[in-house]
Amino acid sequence: MVITHFQDAGLAEVKSVVDIPVLGLGETTLFHSLTLGRKLGLVTINPVFIPWHEDQVIRYGLQQRVVGVRAVQATVADFIDSFASDAAKAKLAPKWERECRILLDAGADVIVPAGGLPMMLFGSERGANFDGAPIVNEVNTMPGFTPVSMFPRAWAVTGVDYPTLLTTLVETALARGTGLR
Repeated sequence: MVITHFQDAGLAEVKSVVDIPVLGLGETTLFHSLTLGRKLGLVTINPVFIPWHEDQVIRYGLQQRVVGVRAVQATVADFIDSFASDAAKAKLAPKWERECRILLDAGADVIVPAGGLPMMLFGSERGANFDGAPIVNEVNTMPGFTPVSMFPRAWAVTGVDYPTLLTTLVETALARGTGLR
C-alpha cells in the first residue's frame, strides 16, 4: 500500500492497522535522499508547511541528518503560473534559490523539494542541482503512467515508446488471466 503525498498524511495510522507493507512518498524520498549525501535541506512551498515537515524529520529519526526546513515565500498560484510561463518561473526561481543557499550554508549537501510542485518545477530535469547539491525528485513509490513519468521514460531510453509500452502492459496483463499471482 502506498501513501502518495509527500507529507505522508495518515501513514503511521495506516501502518498501525494493516499487516502489509505501507510506504509513504515523503518517507521513501527522504530515505533515498540520504544515499546521495550526508545532510539534507528541505524546501517547501509555503511557511505553513514547515511544522509538518519538521514533524516528518522527527518521526523518521532524521534530526541529525536534516539541517533545516525552509519555505519559499510564494503562493501555490505562483508555482502553478511558473509551469505555464517562463517569466513567472524566472520571478519565482530567485526565491527558491535563496532558500537553497541558506540550507547549503547550514551544511546541506542534498536539497529535497518537500512537495510535488517544487519537485516538478525544480527537480524534474535530469541532473538537477543547486551549486552541485542534487535536487531530489520524488522517489515515486508507484510507477506513473504519463509520458513524463519515470517508468515510461526508462523504457523510452530502450526504444519503447509510450503507446507501445501501454499496449504491451495491457496485453501482458490480459494474457496472464485472473487468479492469485
